[in-house]
Amino acid sequence: MCVLKKLISFLETSEVEINEDYYEYLMEWLNSQPLKPTDTDIIIYTLTHDFEIRIRESPNIISGLGTTGLRTWEASIFLAQYFCVNKILTGDLLELGCGTGLVSASLLKDQHVKNYGKMFVTDGDSQLLETVKENLILN
Repeated sequence: MCVLKKLISFLETSEVEINEDYYEYLMEWLNSQPLKPTDTDIIIYTLTHDFEIRIRESPNIISGLGTTGLRTWEASIFLAQYFCVNKILTGDLLELGCGTGLVSASLLKDQHVKNYGKMFVTDGDSQLLETVKENLILN
């Protein structure tokens, strides 16, 4: 944003007409508030060049409310990418400690990975499973 402020300042001193959209964008940014640690946001994870997963999570918290499942772990991203690329799943699936549900959501969304039977998604926090359900619907 510092670059935008400097660009606008430079253009104003150069007496160049500036598109109003830049001012509006700058004002939106200046008026925006940072997320609180417990606020959620939808994060888009790009697993391959043409495959994205949307996950609602708390991006500013790693552990809280008695769980570490409020945020997607790097290991989940790597595992989901691995399954997207290798497509080697057969039989029933059991995900223990699903967290935000990134791996399960990617498997359900990926049209090429349909060789498995049933999928069981679990986590120790029953309230977190409601968020996982929302994330599965989101995709």
